Amino acid sequence: MNDLNTLRRAKLYIDKLAGGINPLDDLPLPESDIVNNVRISRCLLYVSNVLADDIKQEERKMRKLIKETPFDLPVENRGLFEFSNYSISVTELVKRINNLIDRETMSPLKLASVTSWLVNTGMLRVEQKSDNSTVKRPTEHGVAIGISVEERVGVRGNYTAVIYNKNAQRFILDNLDAIIEINNKK
Repeated sequence: MNDLNTLRRAKLYIDKLAGGINPLDDLPLPESDIVNNVRISRCLLYVSNVLADDIKQEERKMRKLIKETPFDLPVENRGLFEFSNYSISVTELVKRINNLIDRETMSPLKLASVTSWLVNTGMLRVEQKSDNSTVKRPTEHGVAIGISVEERVGVRGNYTAVIYNKNAQRFILDNLDAIIEINNKK
């Protein structure tokens, strides 16, 4: 943090000098002062930009050093969730939830936590495919709350997407505390 403060102070001094201000007493420097030379002023502005980049880099390092806090979404932030009037994937749903947090300081909600919770509560079931891979599909309970499947075409051909209507989205948000518990255990 000390290096970051030093960089910030250096940038402040350079900015003031580039603007023709004495950084020690904040008084304007005389027009005849060397820092008021256009070439010197431009050079100082360049150095200021270099320092700004260094400050950003140091701030990124500091954020990485701060231990990420486990995912949480306060009740007041949950009210900011943008429900979709059309059915969306769980990926989109989780993305919208994660847009409500500061990802610099908090671990995001994981998609697997949502689907695991839905499997645990009987809204989704895990099916084995012929190639021994697994897929998740809605159960009768899942269909009742608004989870459905839709055939889609992607770059790799046809596939079945599990989608969530507005009621299913609301169901997930209403049960977010239970999902957070699973998310933060992993």
